[in-house]
Amino acid sequence: METIAISGFKERFRIREKLIRIKANPKKVSLGYALGVFLGTTPFIGAKVFIALIMTSIFKWNKISSVIGVFHINILTAPLFYGFSFLVGKWILGTDVVFVFPDTLSFSAFYAAFLGNSMIFFSLLFGGIVLGVPMAAGAYWFSMLVLRRHGGTEAQRHSCPDIQSSGHPFISHPASLIPLPSPPVYTLITGASSGLGKEMAIECAEQGMNVILVALPGRNLDVLCELLEKEYGIIARYYEVDLSSRKTIIKLVEDLLKHYRINFLINNAGIGGTLPFDESTVDYLERIIQVNITAVSLLSRLLVSELLKHPESYILNVSSMAAFSPFPYKTIYPASKAFVSNFSRSLGQELKDTSVKVGVLHPGPILTNPDAIVRIIKQGANGRRGLLPARKLARIGITGVKKGKRVMIPGTGNIVNWLMMTKLPPFIVMPTLSRVIVKEIKKEKQVAA
Repeated sequence: METIAISGFKERFRIREKLIRIKANPKKVSLGYALGVFLGTTPFIGAKVFIALIMTSIFKWNKISSVIGVFHINILTAPLFYGFSFLVGKWILGTDVVFVFPDTLSFSAFYAAFLGNSMIFFSLLFGGIVLGVPMAAGAYWFSMLVLRRHGGTEAQRHSCPDIQSSGHPFISHPASLIPLPSPPVYTLITGASSGLGKEMAIECAEQGMNVILVALPGRNLDVLCELLEKEYGIIARYYEVDLSSRKTIIKLVEDLLKHYRINFLINNAGIGGTLPFDESTVDYLERIIQVNITAVSLLSRLLVSELLKHPESYILNVSSMAAFSPFPYKTIYPASKAFVSNFSRSLGQELKDTSVKVGVLHPGPILTNPDAIVRIIKQGANGRRGLLPARKLARIGITGVKKGKRVMIPGTGNIVNWLMMTKLPPFIVMPTLSRVIVKEIKKEKQVAA
């Protein structure tokens, strides 16, 4: 507890130095500090620190910063703040109770003066709440401003450095040369440059999670990392890799495990398309299998040992509504997504007694890129059924797996689609899907002609 040691009046107000020395997530530090400031305005004499520690444990905010907040406000509480909050509370409650300052400066005397009359206590309580809320908001804003301006807390003062080439077939950040006693943990997100993967990165950052983003080269991951760090005060790193290469995946994980602690894996990267099977090239089919099946399997296998080291860790795999039925003219894609679904459920059962929770998300159509938007629009009502914003899907998946949900089918429209694809007989489902997709292919050929 050296961080909160107090030596004199001046030392107590070195807020900036105290906050930036804390080794924790800036948002959680700021929330803890704001809570401490708020509790400092309440009349719970002798119990404020205890209450702060309980509440920060529940909300998983920073305990040290909450205690700092309590002590900073307590300097003002007795001589100034309690008198003002008492008057405000009297006015709110409409009481004429009178507070008599004790003759002797002792804890028992103050306790009797504050709590000897219930209306005095309630006046102090209501006045403290009214004044404490804006003070806590100001404390949060101030602490976040300090931490962002100074690059986060000590454990997070490692901004996204310039990308450097290495001997590997991918480009990555060099690891920090400064050893950290308690290194931060990260969420690894594949396919993070756009669409659902990008929204998952934003959602994780908003929840105060450090992220490592993976996508193909030239997808502006450096810009996204910089924005996430500035906006949310988290650490954002990135790797530009092609997950269709088995050797690249293995070298990627080797580099990750050397430099980072990972407690959340989001396998979002995936590719697909609509094409008659006899017109598909071998490279096209193999790439779908490599990214949708091999990459998910290998990343999960190579990182599971690391995930098991954490008291709480997660794997979220992104499947598709296509996993619930064969799709003519898509062939390999729905089969690969069915694999992701079954793999996730099997792995979740296998790891159910460990610290690792495994979930699978089955999104329907997503407005991710121009090609997807055009395709969804052309499909009419069938394409729009189950359509949800990518950000909402990201929140459903991340929050769901944290709560222990193993299978997530988001939205009423997708549930209706699931019922139709799984409960209706195949001789009805398959021709219906075939007609929809054939119609889409014919329109695309007409446009191309």
